[in-house]
Amino acid sequence: MESPRGTQGRPPEVHFYSLSGSTSVEPTADHPDAAQPHWQIALPDGTEPTAYIEFLGVWVASEHVIWEIFISDYGVRGYAIEVCNWRTGQITSRIDLATRPMHVVLLDPSYLLVTPRDDCPRSRYLTIFSISPTVPSRPLCTLQLPGDHKVDPEQPLSLFTMVMSPSSSPPGGHFRADPSMSMVVLTYEGWQGAHGILTTYLLIPFTTILAQIRPVAPHRGGGATADEQVPHPAPYDPPAPIPWEDWGARGCLRLRPQTGAYAMLPQPRVIPFSSRIPIVVYHDPLFRNVSIYVVDINPLAARHASSQARAAHESDRGATAVAVVEDVEGALPGVVDPECSAIPYVVYRFPLRDVSGPRWNGRPLRCSIWLVEMTMTGFALSLTTGVYAGPLPSWTV
Repeated sequence: MESPRGTQGRPPEVHFYSLSGSTSVEPTADHPDAAQPHWQIALPDGTEPTAYIEFLGVWVASEHVIWEIFISDYGVRGYAIEVCNWRTGQITSRIDLATRPMHVVLLDPSYLLVTPRDDCPRSRYLTIFSISPTVPSRPLCTLQLPGDHKVDPEQPLSLFTMVMSPSSSPPGGHFRADPSMSMVVLTYEGWQGAHGILTTYLLIPFTTILAQIRPVAPHRGGGATADEQVPHPAPYDPPAPIPWEDWGARGCLRLRPQTGAYAMLPQPRVIPFSSRIPIVVYHDPLFRNVSIYVVDINPLAARHASSQARAAHESDRGATAVAVVEDVEGALPGVVDPECSAIPYVVYRFPLRDVSGPRWNGRPLRCSIWLVEMTMTGFALSLTTGVYAGPLPSWTV
């Protein structure tokens, strides 16, 4: 898929290409399964030809493509989201965000989750939309997000990313991912004085969100074709937020990775998969002695780990359960928020010895982990130095 960064004087276009059989980096052929390989974005009524239109983000999930658009027209700024089914050539939903940019994730083929990019306290909420074309593009419900009394109120954390963990199950996977055990992960970052850079993760299981959707879920319907575009809706007014204590306090998990002596080093970027998310803990200033802790919120995994631990103790084989962390607070002091940890979870530990990058004049370059990606079979790392960034082999969980 190709989209322009910004255009002026004409509606922007989105192109859908196929890379199958291509030997070049640049796509050359239209995608054969796209009903409309070249799609012109329909602008709101009254938009002047001189208006500036910019794509702020594009997300692809199966047959759905979601884009967020910024429009500046004579000083009036506005944001909107469109959902397109690229296979059928339908715009299934349009959402007018008024003057506020949003983080966006597709929960499943039916629902969209958004949250403001700004960081003022009144903006701490999640809003759920239906992307069914037969349902008005207005929010179904709004969920209040928690504050964090353990951070400096004068230097609050900023929402850095919001992602939905994938849950597809490739043939080589070691377990079959349960889509209902996927999660939305909100990553917050901020400077906390002597504590350095603080990162927190709020893990929201899909089942927790689904429990709030079901009472207000609309009926599903068909789609509007390119010739029958859905109308541009009026700016939405979010409904009164459901208090955090009523929906999330006992249905989510909050993690605060500790940097300890390495407070100036931010947490590496992490990419969750299904119900699992990694946490990096350094044990030496050269960043070569590292442990990767994998947190799994699948209740079946938690029960299985508990039963394995009991069986190991009863058979006097406690040392065989190497990966499972039984004393989480002892291994990761302060990482799990006791006020947001009611859901089942299990933690696995994987010590990585002598993590180093390439050699220079016979010596390994000092490097740190900048990315940890969970996969179906385990996790993969990428290291970085001032002059090198490269992948490392994967580890199996």
